[in-house]
Amino acid sequence: MAQKEASVVGYVPQDQWPTLEAMADGFHEHLMDPSPHLAGKTIKYTFDNSWRIKHEFHATTLKWTILKGEDAGSSGDAEYKAYEVRSGIFIVDFYKEDHKQLITLLLDLPSGQLKVSVSGFTDKSGERRT
Repeated sequence: MAQKEASVVGYVPQDQWPTLEAMADGFHEHLMDPSPHLAGKTIKYTFDNSWRIKHEFHATTLKWTILKGEDAGSSGDAEYKAYEVRSGIFIVDFYKEDHKQLITLLLDLPSGQLKVSVSGFTDKSGERRT
């Protein structure tokens, strides 16, 4: 196998960074197909802080509801993508439009475990940050 020589890229000013759309070119076609296996399932989780959240999965959308904790009673619908990376283990992505948050769930149905990542933007020192 031929080795490729690595190149070192120096400082690149932020205004010259590629857009997310430009970086995404070439990646989408390598994604695995979304899984339909969560459709029809309702999953409730209690978190360490005592919050309780329910996700109701349909074919391409889900409904999330905060059952207990801050904002209890709030809910919303979102399109989602679920990828079954191993039998019964899913990575689920959806965007909460009203909250401007991208939610990623790492859901392990056989063990009942769930990891959640919430990504959003905030203004800090006059700059937009994740």
